[in-house]
Amino acid sequence: MIRFENVTKIFSRGTIPAVSNLNIEIPEGTICCMVGPSGCGKTTSMKMVNRLHSITEGKIYIDEVDNSTIDPISLRLDIGYVIQEIGLFPHMTIADNVATVLVEKKWPKQEIGKRVDELLELMGLEPKIYRQRRPSHLSGGQRQRVGVARAMAANPPIMLMDEPFGAVDHIARVRLQNEFLTLQEKISKTIIFVTHDIDEAIKMGDMIAVMREGKLVQYSTPEDLLSTPADEFVANLVGGNRSIKRLHLIRVSEILNRKVATVNMSDTLEAAKKHVIENAFNVVYVVSDTGVLNGFIGKVELKQEGEFVKDVYRSYPEIISDEATLSDALSVMLSNGESYVPVVDDFEHPLGAVSLEDVFKAVRQDD
Repeated sequence: MIRFENVTKIFSRGTIPAVSNLNIEIPEGTICCMVGPSGCGKTTSMKMVNRLHSITEGKIYIDEVDNSTIDPISLRLDIGYVIQEIGLFPHMTIADNVATVLVEKKWPKQEIGKRVDELLELMGLEPKIYRQRRPSHLSGGQRQRVGVARAMAANPPIMLMDEPFGAVDHIARVRLQNEFLTLQEKISKTIIFVTHDIDEAIKMGDMIAVMREGKLVQYSTPEDLLSTPADEFVANLVGGNRSIKRLHLIRVSEILNRKVATVNMSDTLEAAKKHVIENAFNVVYVVSDTGVLNGFIGKVELKQEGEFVKDVYRSYPEIISDEATLSDALSVMLSNGESYVPVVDDFEHPLGAVSLEDVFKAVRQDD
């Protein structure tokens, strides 16, 4: 648990406080998103937790312990920290980057190696492939995963995340958001997540702290923020399309019930034809021998020359997991130019599909 008690930060005498009389409590195991325009005090507030900024007035308690009484080095080593620029050391391998805090904490070498491999696997980065690579050989999304792994290395109960996914493209950002939310269900950290994006705050946060000019304007759940904004500033920040924004709060897994038949790459087109005619969206999924979704066949593909599925099938530009939100699903549908989007599990085995009709139904039910 983290508690801000009358916290104020003034950087120089006579200036307006960067943070003024902040009072919030962040329950253990929850994500608190701090959101607001540039200069509103959200990052300053977060940096006072691990004492990268000193507190001018007030107290911050971590599990009822005043953080000003804790040695700053020990404090920082026990708090995970992820920033937008990632901050990986370019001359070090991925394994050495992840192990940074563990080395500082003087873990045994064998235990460090074991923990690094465990974290890389958790982040979807095969240790045999990635542990000896340099950051420059990774994509932006992969580097961000390494940054999260490094922050989690010593299994800290608290993580501070400053625009952690802001430096990657939209598709990678959505994927990282979903992966992190799935991960949070397993690790249950207490997290302060700074963002300027209200949509990201609504999607990621259990609680949202809206700040303006160093002051807290509203502290509430995403649902309450959307339904009862505290004032005109919050209402404008949220925007007018609140029904659409509520799609960030609904997981695909909550409404997924549309099954789509599958065929194998080696099956004949004649075998696929019946499924295309009878199935939702007039398509059949094409899977590999291991059940991985490779693409689809629709009415257009059936008209092409070929005897087998592998001769005419098409790949999907993008698919989603069942942990994605309906907002993610809608975005992918628009990007793919289709009225539905395939949904897969962690191993990319097809689970079904979500359609525009499903999204519209969810919006209507929420109104």
